[in-house]
Amino acid sequence: MTAVIHAKERKSFTNSSRRKARKQGQIPAVIYGKKQENKAILVSESELLKILREQGRNAMLNIQLDGENHQALLYELQHDPMKNTIIHADFYVVDMDDEVDIEVPIVLIGEAKGVREGGVLQQTTHEVEVRAKPAYIPSAIEVDVTNLEIDDTIHVQDIQTDGQFKILDEPETVVATILPPENEDLDTADEQKSEEKEDGAVEE
Repeated sequence: MTAVIHAKERKSFTNSSRRKARKQGQIPAVIYGKKQENKAILVSESELLKILREQGRNAMLNIQLDGENHQALLYELQHDPMKNTIIHADFYVVDMDDEVDIEVPIVLIGEAKGVREGGVLQQTTHEVEVRAKPAYIPSAIEVDVTNLEIDDTIHVQDIQTDGQFKILDEPETVVATILPPENEDLDTADEQKSEEKEDGAVEE
């Protein structure tokens, strides 16, 4: 579903004008693309936050600017590290028939069998780069870990894409694994130490 976000051209670029815009609930931004010249704009902070909350970062956007509609994706967000607020946004105008490369988050679903047996689920890859036409960009990629047992691993090559998008990361990249219980690691270490002591005693 395409989300509408209203924008207006930004004509002042001073620090004071940016601060004033943010106080008024506007976020300084830029819109650009292959066939779209770079243009500084202001967008509604409340509209953008609602879209991020309800549809995610990869939502298709209809940016309404100067009476024209621009199909775009949110390309980059800049945050204030102290206030955790958005201070700038980049929007990339897309052609719906052209593929684009974009980062997509990975969400693990299900309770792994190995976790029920005491193992620990470790997710090492939280997002992957995807190539797809804008209409087929997923908001997130769900990976079912229900059948994972202790020491099992899921790689990028194990993710099903249904042919609608292609994952560009290396196929061998580890997404998630089930680590053995910590006490099991300790038991194994103790066994190894005992064996080493026994071997030493035999040699003497």
